[in-house]
Amino acid sequence: MYQFIVNPASKSGKGNLLWKELELYMKGEEVPYEAHLSEKPGDIARIMRELTAPYATGDTTLFPADPAPAEGCMDHPDDYPLKVIVLGGDGTLNEALQGVCNFSKTAIGYIPTGSSNDMARDLGVKLPPIQTLKSILRSDRMLHMDLGELTYNNISDEKSRLHDDSISSMKRYFGVSSDIGFGAAVCEQALSSKGKNVLNTLGLGKLSYLNIALHQLMSIGDVSAELYLDDNPDPIHLNRIILLAGMIHCYEGGGFKFCPHAVANDGLLDICAIGDLSTATILKALPTAYAGNHFKYDHIDEYRAKSYRVETSAPLWVHTDGEVSVKSSSISLTCLEKRLHFIDYLYD
Repeated sequence: MYQFIVNPASKSGKGNLLWKELELYMKGEEVPYEAHLSEKPGDIARIMRELTAPYATGDTTLFPADPAPAEGCMDHPDDYPLKVIVLGGDGTLNEALQGVCNFSKTAIGYIPTGSSNDMARDLGVKLPPIQTLKSILRSDRMLHMDLGELTYNNISDEKSRLHDDSISSMKRYFGVSSDIGFGAAVCEQALSSKGKNVLNTLGLGKLSYLNIALHQLMSIGDVSAELYLDDNPDPIHLNRIILLAGMIHCYEGGGFKFCPHAVANDGLLDICAIGDLSTATILKALPTAYAGNHFKYDHIDEYRAKSYRVETSAPLWVHTDGEVSVKSSSISLTCLEKRLHFIDYLYD
């Protein structure tokens, strides 16, 4: 039995039409399934929590639940008592992760229908949703990937424009990346941008992000940061922080290869730290990040750690897989090794 969690609003409202196509195939092939469609923010996490709660080993009242320690990676989808296929974008998948009560018992399939699809980009998923579904259903193997855990050590009073008090937490998971600074500020503005939705409908969503990014570049303040890697008590000092991204996969922001050497199952977070650059230099450096060549610029540095902490001189927006809720001046990030179990794609 497959459980489907569907975001009908993904792909600027086309998610529902895509799901109907997939559902028609499922019925024609007599594949047993149950479908759960979201209607409002918070539904995806709630649905995932209800599906995974019977397999919980800890307190399911926590949000998100504490992930069970890895019990060994089972290598066939049928070895998992629960198989959940998520249809949506990176944000939909991120919300689903917040609801998982036991990762070791849950095999997750992912059909990308978002505007960024950075998880899918790193996994090499390029086929239409119907072909992606078929590749998941016929798969006999798993991908075991790392899961990121973000902890807010403090939060400011300022909330994002789409903040939902019902899912507030001092902790969040991420499957792709988590940023503090410029990238998160772009995401926060984009989440509530009506123009973005219009351009996405026309297939021009990247223009919206470009306009928002240029606006945010003009708004970057003089905020300093201390970066503490693992247990090292001596911080790396940034006189001015523009962006600090902790990444499990290579891509974020719709194709920026901010951490080109990231490996999704090595138990480490790759870190891209962009420091005190002029606006003109940022405008030259950002396009090179599509190919992962941005580290040739001074004050753009690469680090790697199992965990790290960031302390900033003023609160900044923070995102997990593009989802933004609050500002913080102190965050901690940890890599949970091979905690996320994906149904691998088996193409013809």
